[in-house]
Amino acid sequence: EYYCTITKAMKEKEEEMVEEFSKKAFSMAPNTVSDIVKTPYGYHIIKVVDRKEAGTDSFEKTKKDIINYLESRDKVEILGNKIETLRKAAKIEFLDDSYNPESIQKKMKEQAGTGAQAPQDFASQNQEEKK
Repeated sequence: EYYCTITKAMKEKEEEMVEEFSKKAFSMAPNTVSDIVKTPYGYHIIKVVDRKEAGTDSFEKTKKDIINYLESRDKVEILGNKIETLRKAAKIEFLDDSYNPESIQKKMKEQAGTGAQAPQDFASQNQEEKK
């Protein structure tokens, strides 16, 4: 499902939308569902859930959201760096070579070079080798 709130800013961009879609969407009242609308991109059913005036929020109103976004971004980066550090320091031993990413990549490169086998066949080949 795709929901869209029609704003004045969107109304100004109406000419950039596919004509059949924009005519229907901008003529509908809130909380209504269209009949099937055919465009060059396919068939659509439009549900207008709301209409709002275009505008901007004050810095004070969005300050908390900005701080949360920046803190989350920093935490994700720090966590990613920590995982990479731990991964490099870890000694990982694969008891079954068919689970070793390096072995898998090597076999896939070999297969791609010869064109002998599609990657989706790789798993079944590994199962045969185990038997």
